[in-house]
Amino acid sequence: MASLAWRLCYPLGKTKAVVVISFVWIIIVSLFFVRNYDHSFRYKDTKSTGVQNDKIIPKNDYSLLWINFKNVAPNNGTTRSSPVSAQKPRATASEAEQEPVKSCVHPKLLENDPVMMRFFKKLPIPQCVDEEWLFVENGTVRFSKSALQKYKNFTCDYYPLTRVGDYNFTYSDPIKNISDGFRMISDFFKGVCTSEKKLTNRGIYSGIYYSDDRAKRSENADPLNDGFQGMNIAILGFDSMSRMSWHRRLKETRSYFKDTLGAIELESHNIVGDGTTAVMFPMLTGKFEWELPECR
Repeated sequence: MASLAWRLCYPLGKTKAVVVISFVWIIIVSLFFVRNYDHSFRYKDTKSTGVQNDKIIPKNDYSLLWINFKNVAPNNGTTRSSPVSAQKPRATASEAEQEPVKSCVHPKLLENDPVMMRFFKKLPIPQCVDEEWLFVENGTVRFSKSALQKYKNFTCDYYPLTRVGDYNFTYSDPIKNISDGFRMISDFFKGVCTSEKKLTNRGIYSGIYYSDDRAKRSENADPLNDGFQGMNIAILGFDSMSRMSWHRRLKETRSYFKDTLGAIELESHNIVGDGTTAVMFPMLTGKFEWELPECR
């Protein structure tokens, strides 16, 4: 009888029952702790006066406001693991100026690191199988010298491309027998060339054609004031390319921007999301993409 009562109370056996009950209690205690734990935290904000002010970040506020950008400064190798870690109190403003704190640690990456360079391969420039008889140069249509030597006399027709909505286009009436140096009348066109032996060459070409209306608008226009409302900052970014790849693959471009134009390279910039908007919004607004209102 006692054995039957024991089986009714502990159908899983004594050992299994103890394990199950312990596991249930662990789950209950964990849920209670997570529900009642204060997720807010404090960090020291040292203003220009040198006085430390405790700032409290509320619960569930996971924006970029917790980053204390005022503490980012070089300190001769002395670093701190995070901007919210404890600081040693500083008595005066002069002492604070003598002891700057560096919150962001720049990794020292080698441009010619042998571990990475074995995966770096410079691919050859792709060569077109079909020879192009025409090419575009500074808004004009030019004849290829190699094609002129090979086929000598050939004639070309210019078909202006006109867009019809976002997904359709059409070709206007062709301009017959254009000459070398013909000035484009559209940004896109189809060129059809025929040699004396009835060989044909077709292609779609693009460029920027000269427009009298555009020229008149730009004669007295100041693009920094009229076109951009006084803005004079441009940000150049490359999707799906690391900073070291920018160093290795685009050396001449980087040299032109930094040495000639005096551009600033954002060495501390890091992605904080997946996608262009998820990365750019925090840099421009200080908030994550999901923190900003819907704007579609």
